[in-house]
Amino acid sequence: MSGHSFGGAFFACLLIAAAGFLACQGADHLAPPDPAATQGPILLITVDALRADAVGALAETGTSGPVAAGLDLTPHLDALVAEADWAGTAIASSSASIPATAGLLTGLTPWLHQALHPEQPRLSSAVTTLAEALRERGYTTTAYVSGHWYPQGLGYEQGFDYYRGLNRGGKAAGHLASLEPGPSFFWIHVDAPSPPLRIRDRLRPQLGPLPDDLPKELSALQLELYRSPRVQLSEDWRQRILALYRGEVALLDLRVQRLLRGLRESGQWDRSLVAVVSAHGEEIGEHGQMGHANNLMPESLRVPMILKLPKGSPHTLRLQPGEPVAATRLWATLVEHAGGMPGPSVAPSLFHQAPPGVLSELYLSDGANRFSWLQGDLQLLRTVRFAREPDFYRARRALAGGRLQRPLAEPAAELLDRVYRTFLVTPPFSGGSESTVRQRLLRWGPEGVEAVPDEAARNALAAELERRWRSFQESEQPPEQVLRQRSLASPPAP
Repeated sequence: MSGHSFGGAFFACLLIAAAGFLACQGADHLAPPDPAATQGPILLITVDALRADAVGALAETGTSGPVAAGLDLTPHLDALVAEADWAGTAIASSSASIPATAGLLTGLTPWLHQALHPEQPRLSSAVTTLAEALRERGYTTTAYVSGHWYPQGLGYEQGFDYYRGLNRGGKAAGHLASLEPGPSFFWIHVDAPSPPLRIRDRLRPQLGPLPDDLPKELSALQLELYRSPRVQLSEDWRQRILALYRGEVALLDLRVQRLLRGLRESGQWDRSLVAVVSAHGEEIGEHGQMGHANNLMPESLRVPMILKLPKGSPHTLRLQPGEPVAATRLWATLVEHAGGMPGPSVAPSLFHQAPPGVLSELYLSDGANRFSWLQGDLQLLRTVRFAREPDFYRARRALAGGRLQRPLAEPAAELLDRVYRTFLVTPPFSGGSESTVRQRLLRWGPEGVEAVPDEAARNALAAELERRWRSFQESEQPPEQVLRQRSLASPPAP
C-alpha cells in the first residue's frame, strides 16, 4: 500500500472488512525480502477477449474448437507454450473486462475488489495490487497498457514507478530489450483481439479460406446488435465474424512475439518469469449472443494461461489433474516467486494445492447478477434477476450511437440508469423482494454444455457456491452501502 502509512492502511482494511467485501491483505503480510528469490525480471502480459481455443498449442488440453480449427494462428504463443512450465486453460473471474483484469491485478474475485462494471470501474486504493506487492519486495515496476478502462486515475496505476500507454508496443519492447540484471516487474496489457475486427493482408495466409462478402472491418457498434439474445446471428454472419476474430488473434500473436523478443534480446530470458493470460474469453454466437460480459458460459470464461519459470527455479507447480484453474491464482504465484506471502483473501498460488472449484461473477449484465461455480466438469449457474427491461440491449445500442428500427418508449439513458439504480439497492447474491433466483447445473464437455438433471449435485454445488461467495463477508449488503462504506474507509490522498 505504497504512499500510505501503515496505520492508515490497517484502518482502511479493518473498515472495509467490516463493510463486507475485503479481508485485509496489505504489505504487513509480506515476508522480509529474500534476495535469492528476487533476482530476475517478472513479465506479465494480459490480453483481452482471447478464447482458450484460439491458441493452437492448447489443442491437447481439450479446449481446441472452432476458432483454432487447425489453423496456424498463434505460432509464437505456441512456441512459448512449448517452453513453458505450465500452459493450459484457466477460468476467468468474470466475463467482463473491468472485473476480470482487476482480478488478475489483485488476486481477488470481483465482489471483493469491487471494480465491477463500467459504472463502477475504479480500483480501490485499499486493495494491494501486484505492483505494490512486488515493489515491497524491491522490484522496480513498469506498466504499458492499452484499452479504454486503464488510464491514470482509476487505480490501476497503483504501485507502478512508470505507467504509460502501450500504443503499438515498440517502446515497451525496447524497454524490455534494455533490461539490466535485477528485480523488475513489467505489466503489459494488450487490448486485443477486441473490436474493431479486421484482417491485415500480411496475415491472410494464416487464416485459410475466407467467407464471401467479408467486411473490411466490423466496429464494436456493429457487433453490439448481436449482443442481444433476441437478435439471431445467422451462420453466414457468424462465419464472417469468426474469420475477422481470427485475423485479430493472428495480429495479437505478432504483438506478443515482439514483446517476448525484446525480453530475449536483453539477455535476461533464462532468469525471467514470464506469464501470459487473457482476462476473459469471447462468445461468437454459441449461446445466442456476441462478445463478452453477457453470460458465464465456457466461451467467455475459458482463457489461455502460460507460465514460464526462471531456469533453476526452486518452486514446484502443484495442480490437480482435471480440476479447473482460477486465473486469479497468478497474483499469489508471482508474489510467492518474489519471496512474499499473500494475504488470506487472495486466490492461492500455483505452488500450492488449492481446494477444488472456481468462482466467477458478472454484475449488472442485463438486469441480472450472475454467479458460476465450476468444479470438475460441473458448473452451477446462479442468476439473480433484479430488473426486467425487454429493451435493455436496444437501449445500450441507442446510447452507443446505433440506429433502431423502432424508437424506444423512453430515452435510453433513463432506462439504463433505472437498471443501475435498482442494482445499487438490491442485495447482489440473494436478491431483493422483487428479484427472481434461478440455478442451473450444467456439464462442460468437448461438444459444448448440457443440462444435468441431478438435484442432489445441484444442491451440493449451490451450497458450495454460496459458502465461497460469502467466505470473506460477514453479511451481504447492497452495492450502494458497500460503496458508501468503502468511501469512508479509503485513506486520504497523500
